[in-house]
Amino acid sequence: KLDESVWRTVDRGVHRVLELAEDLQARGLGTSTGLLLVGPPGTGKTQLGTVVANELLGTATVLVPGTYVTEHYLTELFDLAADLSPCLILMDDLDLIAGERGQTNPHRLREFLNVMDGGLADRSGVVVIASTNDHRKVDKAARRSSRFDTVIRMEPPNLEGRLAILERYLAWCETALDLPAVARATEGATGADLKELVRATVLATVDRVTTEALLEQAAEGRWRPAAQVTGQYL
Repeated sequence: KLDESVWRTVDRGVHRVLELAEDLQARGLGTSTGLLLVGPPGTGKTQLGTVVANELLGTATVLVPGTYVTEHYLTELFDLAADLSPCLILMDDLDLIAGERGQTNPHRLREFLNVMDGGLADRSGVVVIASTNDHRKVDKAARRSSRFDTVIRMEPPNLEGRLAILERYLAWCETALDLPAVARATEGATGADLKELVRATVLATVDRVTTEALLEQAAEGRWRPAAQVTGQYL
């Protein structure tokens, strides 16, 4: 469950840009944009991109390049996207091709910066949604405006969000469950963590899910910070 502000940002930065592409082009305002999704694994970055892609079905072309393509055929990818525009490109793990200088292939980084500027490939009518687990690993030049106009931080869900996710994954369960208690016991868990929590409980109870069983699994949650051990041992 994402905050409503995220959906408003996506609507403005993706749907509206593509819908008003001709008007923007006529006014010299540019018809391309980039959204960078930042957050730890399991917070829904890839899922958000998939939702947007499904919303554009029938109105725009969606390209989902693999790592090999982004590493070796980046310019050709953007040329193809321009030919197929309006077009959305979904790119996971941006830091693999646009990581900090000295931490990634310099030629690959230069090529990425150039295609995002339109220097090596036409970006007309092309929207890029890219993701990274840690924005600090992405080169600062790649994160600036005109390359990525908007940065959306994807954080683990709050209490309300965790409750909504649990309700979704347990909608089939006919047993009375105290889901607010489970939501309170899972602070820091991502949507992926909560899905795995429900799955593990189903397997452990042979499909006899109870509040107690959910709380037992929550107590073992891998999202919890590791205990800090201090002192000396002989």
